[in-house]
Amino acid sequence: MASVTLHRDVLIVRFAFWERPFALRGRLAVPLAAVRDIADIADVEQPLRKTRGVRRAGVLVTGLLKIGSWGLTSGVRQFVCVRRGVPALRVVLDAGTSTLRYDELLISTPDAAEVADAVLRAR
Repeated sequence: MASVTLHRDVLIVRFAFWERPFALRGRLAVPLAAVRDIADIADVEQPLRKTRGVRRAGVLVTGLLKIGSWGLTSGVRQFVCVRRGVPALRVVLDAGTSTLRYDELLISTPDAAEVADAVLRAR
């Protein structure tokens, strides 16, 4: 399961070894200046339903997990690493300041509410 931490002014997402082949990376680093909005998705069934459009790359296990890039037909490019039964963070990125090629991140992590609060306090 991905871990999300705040280190100085950077939000860092580290992926578990088994998630890395589907995520095509070991971690993501997002400067807080690029975060336009952040919220936790408390309803643990909702993260799987929050993806938009068609999968671009990654893996989908129906009803269980989604990892990879979504948004082929929706216009909103999402990086997704979510699991059923685990709360998630929804991070909306500012296209003008983000170096990532995504508009949103959806990341399941058990401490989603705490991370969201820490980011909001740090901004």
